[in-house]
Amino acid sequence: MQPLMVEPTGFTPKRNMLKTFLLGALALFGVVCLFQSGAIGHVRLVGHHGLAGEVHHIDEGDLQDAMENMLHVMKAMSNPLQLKEALQNSPMANEPEVKAMLENPEQLEQELKAVRELAGLVELALQQVQQEPETAQGAVDQMQKVLDQAHEMIHVPGLRKLLLEAQAAQQESGRKLLDGLTAVQKLQMLPLVMPLFAERADGFQVPAMTAGARARTAAPTMQAMDNLKTLAKELNPVVGYWDPLNLAGGEFWDQSQEATIGFLRHAEIKHGRVAMAAFVGYCVQSNFHFPWKLTGEISFDDIAAAGGPPDQWDALPTNAKLQIILFIGFLEFWSENNYVLASSGQTHYMRGGKPGAFPSLKKEIPHPIPFELFDPFNLQKNKSDEWKAEKLRTEINNGRLAMLGIMAFLAESKVPGSVPALGGLGIAPYSGEVMAPFSSGDVGLPFVSGMLESNPIGSFR
Repeated sequence: MQPLMVEPTGFTPKRNMLKTFLLGALALFGVVCLFQSGAIGHVRLVGHHGLAGEVHHIDEGDLQDAMENMLHVMKAMSNPLQLKEALQNSPMANEPEVKAMLENPEQLEQELKAVRELAGLVELALQQVQQEPETAQGAVDQMQKVLDQAHEMIHVPGLRKLLLEAQAAQQESGRKLLDGLTAVQKLQMLPLVMPLFAERADGFQVPAMTAGARARTAAPTMQAMDNLKTLAKELNPVVGYWDPLNLAGGEFWDQSQEATIGFLRHAEIKHGRVAMAAFVGYCVQSNFHFPWKLTGEISFDDIAAAGGPPDQWDALPTNAKLQIILFIGFLEFWSENNYVLASSGQTHYMRGGKPGAFPSLKKEIPHPIPFELFDPFNLQKNKSDEWKAEKLRTEINNGRLAMLGIMAFLAESKVPGSVPALGGLGIAPYSGEVMAPFSSGDVGLPFVSGMLESNPIGSFR
């Protein structure tokens, strides 16, 4: 059987092996994406001509598709096993620099860090292209020049054969051209295109970011580990950075570490805010209630007579519970929607956005809304960034305390005496399940009866 690739001869990489490798990977997957999008006109991977017809102009959609696929590849290369395998299968495997990297886990980790940082920059560049039309047009113009390089790459021996096989697989399965390539074929392609970039790697520079992009990627966004540790010291100089489970070192859902940290920071801020509202609500609800009726048949007196706040929730009519839950679900949907975030000049907290920020309700909802959810009276309009950063740190600390406080209330109500400090406050006991949104009064809803029959918490008593 003939080999799928022809080993390039006379190829001696220059200085930066990693940049050569990354540029080759970016170029390869960019070209495959351009094939799939039709940006290269009338591609015929048959005969001996390789590429037929003239190069057509690409648009912003083609560019974004290519960048998204490049980002996917770079994130895959952030995996030490995949990067190691790719380097071992490349023509650089016998180079002293690469050998030393493969044999030294610390050095390999340094290179992986560089890959992750570069992937983060590509991700930010993609966001910039998506949000700034003038930047997108400039990037499209630059990508047009890449098509000339694509012509050269198509005639590299072996590459046309691999693309031909991928095209056949595509026609058979209906998948995208990129999906027609196996992992082995993708790794085989890299050595074929890397000689084209070996002499250019040392001159490779990350494009400069505009002022708008820099503003979106300031310190509060996508905290790196060092910034997270600094923030921890600012929040509590005594405890400092404490992460016994190493959550911040993970990559949740195959996302980057920066995205994971953004998720964790946003989750803490959001849960802290909910806990502050719950703590205050628990105190107020335990002592006061409205004097009027909730519905035509049920008054707030009836709800308050049920017991403490957890019992009062169980006593609410089913429709009232559904309204509250659906409203919370709407707020969650609204704050996660990329279109809504973009209309407010924001990005997702796992994509470089500011953790804890909530988008505008007024801009996209056609119904008149008098107040925003965040800062309804616009009191922060003229405040400095330093003032806002200090208040956010205060909010995080208060939220942490409130999370402890509300859980202490719930623990004492479930198991009287479990929180000695609260024993003399007369907290009403609760016999239900604090984590269950519905109770026996809501059995008319689907699945609620089965949920009430299954009581994993009660089985441990």
